[in-house]
Amino acid sequence: MRRPGWTFLALLAACAGCAGAPASEEPVRPPPVVLEEGDLEKLLERQRILHQPGVHHHRLDSLVGDWRVHVERRSSVSQALAPLAVGRAAIRWKMGGRFLELEIELDVRGVPHAVSGLLGYDAAGEEYQALWISAASSAMSFAHGRGNPDGRGIVFEAAAPSGGAVAPLSRSVLRILDADRFTIERVGPDAFGQDGVLERTSYLRGLTR
Repeated sequence: MRRPGWTFLALLAACAGCAGAPASEEPVRPPPVVLEEGDLEKLLERQRILHQPGVHHHRLDSLVGDWRVHVERRSSVSQALAPLAVGRAAIRWKMGGRFLELEIELDVRGVPHAVSGLLGYDAAGEEYQALWISAASSAMSFAHGRGNPDGRGIVFEAAAPSGGAVAPLSRSVLRILDADRFTIERVGPDAFGQDGVLERTSYLRGLTR
């Protein structure tokens, strides 16, 4: 069996704990690291142990399943939440229970729309993370969050790329209501500058009423 090139192994070891230096400073270059055969496996095993699913992952267990989806958005006229879309979602654990994969199909007033997402907990960074992609955009939305989904909710903050710049920070709250219901609410100031729920996506377990 051919041994992996030492350069690749050295880079893996060197980058395992590095976090880029500020642009104004000269980057710190670690000394060359020579890894013996078997060290790669040890590094990977250390990573697996460090990022083993824990209590924060298990708080998301009740999201697994098939769901009916209802989306409401605040009307600029009445300032009340009005129906926007309906659809279905399938949510499953991936990578040994480290990430939830969300596949959502919506009917937005007669127009089909698909959304996919990944939701998980970064044990090293001690935060929830979510990545969203949409059939209506070529940009990805990445959010960081903290909190308890069974309590006041996980509060996510996201800044999505927009035309080469960064769009204004948006906030959303994921809250588990009971074993068969959870919501994701986008919150922020309305047209009058008052904070409130701008959009609510409700998930109801099961694909039939």
